Amino acid sequence: MDSVLKPIVSTAGGSTFTRAGTIRTGSCISRADSDLVTALRGNSCVDDMASALYTNSSRTIVVVVSVLKFTDSTSAISVNNATSRGANPTVLLPPTGSGLPALSRQPSVWNRSWAQGQYVVYAQGYNANGTDPGSRDGQVFQTAGELGREIANVMVWKG
Repeated sequence: MDSVLKPIVSTAGGSTFTRAGTIRTGSCISRADSDLVTALRGNSCVDDMASALYTNSSRTIVVVVSVLKFTDSTSAISVNNATSRGANPTVLLPPTGSGLPALSRQPSVWNRSWAQGQYVVYAQGYNANGTDPGSRDGQVFQTAGELGREIANVMVWKG
């Protein structure tokens, strides 16, 4: 995943995102909320979930990008469709030493996902200070979407 979840990602929309910390991996089940665990039954991942935490250039918005790999596109689409019913990876908080605020609780997030071949890409956006992420037409939602789409597009070439 190093070639996908790079330390610096520049998007087609002109934004630059910097990874805070290293790529974190774990079994899909261990990193899934209860709804995603349900979606993974019968649609098992074939590799560990890889996630990276990114910030926008002003370090005000955090976007956690997670990539799950399945046996085929049908399984990926099925799991991706479960996102609209609340199925998501657990949200990662900034690592110690990242220079981002330490959050005392899980922040409210915008969850977005894309099925790309046998992969599902999640982008979970929240305000770095843990405040409400705002509306669907707000900056957190848009920022998470921009980075998530960029990574999903990169997955086209990873195949």
